[in-house]
Amino acid sequence: MSARTVMEAYFDAFNKHDPEGVAALFAGGGKYVDPAVSVGIKGKALKDYLRGHYVAFPDASYRLVRAVADRNGLATCEWRFKGTNTGPLGDSPATNRAVEVLGASFVQVKGGKIAWLHGYYDRRNLLKQLGK
Repeated sequence: MSARTVMEAYFDAFNKHDPEGVAALFAGGGKYVDPAVSVGIKGKALKDYLRGHYVAFPDASYRLVRAVADRNGLATCEWRFKGTNTGPLGDSPATNRAVEVLGASFVQVKGGKIAWLHGYYDRRNLLKQLGK
């Protein structure tokens, strides 16, 4: 699979709220990084993180705004996240507020699997929308 195809499959599984499907796209040592997990996570930790995300935002959806990929397995995209915080987010109770955040991801694909994915978004803006 091309880097672009893998990246699109990643967002498709994310939007289906399928932690197993998302994790299956990563290579054995493939690592996921974003502002909330800056040290990076993989395997079971990634699945648990995603489950928590879907509890916090049961209506979570990501829309690809634009995406590009090269012949060396590197893909990048801009995305828009929308969701309503109706479940606990970490140690914080639900705020019942809707959020919309623009972000970007960089994905390295090797052998049809994600070797690493780094996602970026304005965490401060997200927390502000949540009233924190």
